[in-house]
Amino acid sequence: MKPYTNKDPIRLVLADVDGTLVTQEKVLTAKAKAAVAKLKNAGITFAITSGRPPGGMQTVIKDLTLTTVVAGFNGGVYVTPRLDPIVTRDLPKDAAARALELITSHGLVAWLYTARFGMCRIRKGRMSIAKLGPLGSNLKLLRIILRTLDRRPRLSA
Repeated sequence: MKPYTNKDPIRLVLADVDGTLVTQEKVLTAKAKAAVAKLKNAGITFAITSGRPPGGMQTVIKDLTLTTVVAGFNGGVYVTPRLDPIVTRDLPKDAAARALELITSHGLVAWLYTARFGMCRIRKGRMSIAKLGPLGSNLKLLRIILRTLDRRPRLSA
């Protein structure tokens, strides 16, 4: 077998965060930081993507001094390194409400991420807020969802 030769230089490396860039303990190691620094020194752009909300990548962004677009929610949102939204792909309100209803009707816990990447947990028709950013139309969505959940019969524990 002939070795692979690349005629075009590598210009971008895109890495997942959890389990790739950080350890299972969510630690960004010195070795990982050094590898990213080597890429930058070689003129190769480095970017990250994750299933996490963008706010959950702030430390990685800061520690690596990233200047590239960051993809969160598995590509559902693209933000600047300052977490300013560039592109978002939101579910329609009725689809989000139905998904939450289905999830909680089976006794599962649902997580709802709001406009500014805050999140709240919905379990057994009750909401607890983990972090809520600036409020906007998504607060209205939360009220709609909670009203919908409150109309259902409560699940037994």
